[in-house]
Amino acid sequence: MKISEAIAIQASYTPDAAVRSRNAAIVKSKYGDFSSFAANFNPSRQQAVMQHLGDVMRRWRDYPSLVQCEQAYGGDNMAAWLMLQLRGLFAKGEEPEEVKRTALAILSSPDFRPMKVTELMVFSARFYAGAFGKVYGKATGTDIMEALRKFRAELAAEKSRFDEERRRAEREEWAKSAVTWEAFASQNGMEGKSLAEVLADLASDSGE
Repeated sequence: MKISEAIAIQASYTPDAAVRSRNAAIVKSKYGDFSSFAANFNPSRQQAVMQHLGDVMRRWRDYPSLVQCEQAYGGDNMAAWLMLQLRGLFAKGEEPEEVKRTALAILSSPDFRPMKVTELMVFSARFYAGAFGKVYGKATGTDIMEALRKFRAELAAEKSRFDEERRRAEREEWAKSAVTWEAFASQNGMEGKSLAEVLADLASDSGE
């Protein structure tokens, strides 16, 4: 499949032109041109991402998705980026065409396009570590796609856990500055009144 054909398949689930343009502008304003983006998310940084995985996962919403990067840098560039991320996983001597087919399958999939680029780097690093029961350097495109589906399911649970941790931290931070109704009422000349009484007074005043 040609890259242009793969991009055409995406039309049914790609946002309208205004959204694509906005996504592209946001990504480029943060990461610059494609060369700068590729340097930021180079395969050599997969281990660094893994070493700081807690921070990466807590901030997962901050990173661009595969589809947003494709809108910013084009399908050709993002297919090449994916090929670099995946190349070391394939069996030695595997045809470059197989690596390309796998990259295009990911890039054109509605299941994988929303994945963050950092998540794909984590996937490759975990694959290298044997997390999916396959030996890197001996995998096929089918092995990689099956492992990516498994990873995506595991990722949803991890994101949920980190989001809950973030919400809990925010609640704890809010609680530090929160005051009771009694304290608020005393500070604002409403001492001795309940919240219900104050609301009733406000409703009565607004009806006059």
